[in-house]
Amino acid sequence: MSIRSKWNRACSFLFFCGLVYSLPASGQVIQLTRFEVPLGTADYEYHKVVSLKEKGLLLYRRFLAKEGVVMEITRVDTALNQVWKGYITLDQNNVVLQSTLYRDNLFILLRHSSGTVGNFRVLSINSEHGEYKIYTIKNLIRFTPIEFLVTQAAFLIGGYFNYRPLVLHYGITSGESRILPGFLNEPGELMQLKAYENGSMDVVVGAKNLEKQRSLWIRNYDAE
Repeated sequence: MSIRSKWNRACSFLFFCGLVYSLPASGQVIQLTRFEVPLGTADYEYHKVVSLKEKGLLLYRRFLAKEGVVMEITRVDTALNQVWKGYITLDQNNVVLQSTLYRDNLFILLRHSSGTVGNFRVLSINSEHGEYKIYTIKNLIRFTPIEFLVTQAAFLIGGYFNYRPLVLHYGITSGESRILPGFLNEPGELMQLKAYENGSMDVVVGAKNLEKQRSLWIRNYDAE
């Protein structure tokens, strides 16, 4: 599916300025380029910006339209020229929790606004052409997510249940989700999720050992 669209709206604008320089003689600042985006209002959220480095920027936000809640996504190049712009209709109860970039694709983690529904949704957007896909991640434990990591084969959502860290693993190919083994036993602090090119991953947890000393526990998991 593609989210490319041409939908113009009249509203206030925020300026993204490109390269500027100051003339030594007069101190005048010359603006070479700019990109205008709507400001946040009651029905419009502020834009969130993700860097594509040498490929430019991705900007996204939710807003209320006639069709319901819509996710607006815009890509601009390094000269602040619009490459494409599109819209995705969402469930009105979905809220954005986190986002991350993996291999120039934007992944946005969503969940029901009430927090009583345990399932997550991941919106995957190809920054090159604007194609997108929505994944539904089934989850029976309603936990508080704080980390979101994407690998070539999986989505990982880390958080806490009853003050105990856990990591939910979702296989992109299999469509199956499960809690990684070794968690839900002791209280601790989820410090880091780290992925490697071969698909393996580290989960780092801070907790006290048997001698009540503060320690770091590193669990390594393979791609399976």
